[in-house]
Amino acid sequence: MNNYRIWQIDFLRGIAVLSMILFNYSFTLKFFNLINYNSIFYWFFVPRFIAAMFIFISGVSSYLSIKRNKNFFHTFKRGVKIFTIGILITLITYFLFKEHFILFGILHLIGISIVLSYFFFKFEKFNFIFGFIILFIGVFFNFSNQYLFWLFPQKISSFDYEPLFPWFGIFLLGMGSGKFVYYNFKPKNAEKMFNKICFLGRNSLFIYLIHQPVLVFFLFIFHLI
Repeated sequence: MNNYRIWQIDFLRGIAVLSMILFNYSFTLKFFNLINYNSIFYWFFVPRFIAAMFIFISGVSSYLSIKRNKNFFHTFKRGVKIFTIGILITLITYFLFKEHFILFGILHLIGISIVLSYFFFKFEKFNFIFGFIILFIGVFFNFSNQYLFWLFPQKISSFDYEPLFPWFGIFLLGMGSGKFVYYNFKPKNAEKMFNKICFLGRNSLFIYLIHQPVLVFFLFIFHLI
């Protein structure tokens, strides 16, 4: 196990992974008209809560990573790697689902946020203030401009859409919480009962990339689609 990993973070990220899989399974069933469940709360708020979990935890992890490395190139490389995977998902979903392709989803957001995190690291607890300001602006102000789709919310039909406002605010709240985590939780092995959940958390990116094709594959082999 990586000596720098804090199992509590892996555990929370694993819970987010499980929540994502369960929600996306239900979304896939609805997409293929296998269920007919209509709930504004479920289809609107639940996926946003799950996304917020991932983004907040990414903010905490970025704080800890910079605290440990203090190296811009290391931070930049991590961010570019995740953003590049986001671009690949954009291309794939464009060819498969043109009407709902992922133009700027959670991987795009996290990739850019990680790069920006290096410059916000020095603000520490003040990131709570910046985070709430960005959240407030993103939620309550409407900046309608198609070229700012990556910055402010626009009317976009997409399977996954998280512009910097307000979502970077949640990332900064995670960064602001990072100092508390750093001083109160130390790297060590998780209790055996938590190992499987932590495993999901340690491999969240890989699971994110493969879980949807796997879900569709199972529906296909059981002749449900």
